[in-house]
Amino acid sequence: MGVRQENYIILGADIGMEHYNDECYEDYEAYYDRQGDIFYLVDGMSGRYFIVGKVLKFGDYYEGMPRTVFDLNNEELYKEQSKLITQHIKDKFNLDVEPKLHVLTHWS
Repeated sequence: MGVRQENYIILGADIGMEHYNDECYEDYEAYYDRQGDIFYLVDGMSGRYFIVGKVLKFGDYYEGMPRTVFDLNNEELYKEQSKLITQHIKDKFNLDVEPKLHVLTHWS
């Protein structure tokens, strides 16, 4: 069994593993697509995070994280995405959150 490394920049919220439920795996499956509007990133190895958000940039083990420049002056784009993320988390998990930028290496 190997270990895979993936690098992410995600606009979202870490809602905590206490909100992850193995019995809901089939419901979560629709949100494991990095290209979707909403993405779930679950730390299945050590249980440190359950991030719900939008992938802004992705880099895998082979190609790494490409150089990326974000226009921080485009507030409307981030506000709109933040609203979608906040509403999704409220609807699915009944939590009030404020999305933040997450930059991490995920191991699976």
